[in-house]
Amino acid sequence: MRHVHSLSWDNDRVQDELITWQIAKDCGNTPIRKGGAKGFKKAIAALEEQGLGESLLVGTVWAFKASKPWP
Repeated sequence: MRHVHSLSWDNDRVQDELITWQIAKDCGNTPIRKGGAKGFKKAIAALEEQGLGESLLVGTVWAFKASKPWP
């Protein structure tokens, strides 16, 4: 979860790019990749539930955009 959030929120500001599973996978380590797309979807749902951002369905792809920094 923190990995996905950190890709969207870096250096105390939100990034312009929506974070998709492909971006998280490409920038992640083995445990991130092993979580798969289902794990990514669960992580972004949990981040949204905690009020740290929003999960968006862009076409057929789930994405995440942070709205505030990691606590």
